[in-house]
Formats: sequence, structure tokens, C-alpha cells
Amino acid sequence: MVRIREAGAEDSAIVARLAHMSNDDLGGPPVDEPVETTAARIDAIGLGPGRPVEVLIAEEGDTPVGALFFGTLFPGDRLLPTLFIKSLSVTEARRSQGIGRNLLRALCRLALERGAVRIDWTAFDGNTAAIRLYESLGVERRDRTVNWRLDAAAMRRMADDATA
Repeated sequence: MVRIREAGAEDSAIVARLAHMSNDDLGGPPVDEPVETTAARIDAIGLGPGRPVEVLIAEEGDTPVGALFFGTLFPGDRLLPTLFIKSLSVTEARRSQGIGRNLLRALCRLALERGAVRIDWTAFDGNTAAIRLYESLGVERRDRTVNWRLDAAAMRRMADDATA
């Protein structure tokens, strides 16, 4: 049986492994650091409820099989909190078995407990499995938003630009 729980400060090694998996699943740039280095960074940033790094972990016994990384944004509608999902990943062997759906349900319960007014996230247009999941849940698709991003080089340029 799969159970879902909030990660705590003691889970940085597990969360680091799940973060590496999520990065690979999303086709992110290769991570050239060991999991232990990522875990140390997570410890430094802060992991757990109300901390900068928040994660729901899906486990079967002691084995992590999925993770949902999220954070709280403020202000949201009516100046209330909004949760933002950074990534949702399930191990390849356990995909299409309801784990992603259950992670989202657990986040909905948590959002309501915290008084959040909505949950936002993005999905790559080529991630058809994720899009099918979200559509099957009746989630509202918001095509009118445009995503913006500053990578590290762009941040440096902007920070150093005296005219900005």
C-alpha cells in the first residue's frame, strides 16, 4: 500500500534522490553533483512544512515511489496563499497506478488546511501523460498565461545592468 506524507528535515537524503529523479523525468540539464551534495543544499535551504523546500513523498513500505515538490506563494487571490507545484514525479515502474493523482489529492487537502485559495502549476506541452492526468481530474487549463524565466546568466546581466 502506498502512503503519502510530508517530508521533514530528516528526509533530505530521500528528497535529494527524488529531486534528481524529477530533474531527469523533466528532461532538465544534467546534474553533475552527487545526491549527498544536493542533500546538504536542501539542509541549508530548509526542508519541511512551512520551509522553503516542501515535498509530499509517496512511499510503498520504506521505498519512495513518487514526490510532489511545492511551495507557498503570497499574495494570491484576495491576498490569500496560493500553492505552486514545481514538479510531480512517480518512479517509472509505478506510473499510471494512481500515485500522481493521490499526491495531488493530498496537496489539495493540505492547501485547504492552510487556507490557500488555489494551486497553480505548469506542464511541458510534450508531457502528454501528465496532461492526460490533469485533464482526467477536470483541472482548469489556463492557456492565457505566459511563462517567463531568467537563467543564471540572464540574472547576472540584469543585476549588472546600470540602466535597469
